[in-house]
Amino acid sequence: MGGEKETTVEKKAPKDKGDKANIGAFRIHENNGEVHIHDDANKLKVAMPISAWWKMWEQLRNEPGARKWPDPVNKTEIVVETTLDNAFLDVSISVTPIKVSADWEKLNTFSKRK
Repeated sequence: MGGEKETTVEKKAPKDKGDKANIGAFRIHENNGEVHIHDDANKLKVAMPISAWWKMWEQLRNEPGARKWPDPVNKTEIVVETTLDNAFLDVSISVTPIKVSADWEKLNTFSKRK
């Protein structure tokens, strides 16, 4: 896989009656202070600081719901959603492409620390 603390998580799609069908897997690992989530089938990747991942995960563990993280470098977004339904705790992940505006790029460049 490439990195440390490697795992895979199923990609899921809605089915009848709220169940979800497995439609592949995401590769997840740590690398150089980041958590990388790979959707190899669609050639998408999200990289986020480990601290941001653990903060997001802690929020989702304590209060099921959805959280988003944009990765403007890889031009992707991850949505992680935890659900508690009929005493069953589950998680779904999606990675989608995004567009980044010129204004966002300007402010991001301006805000970088040297």
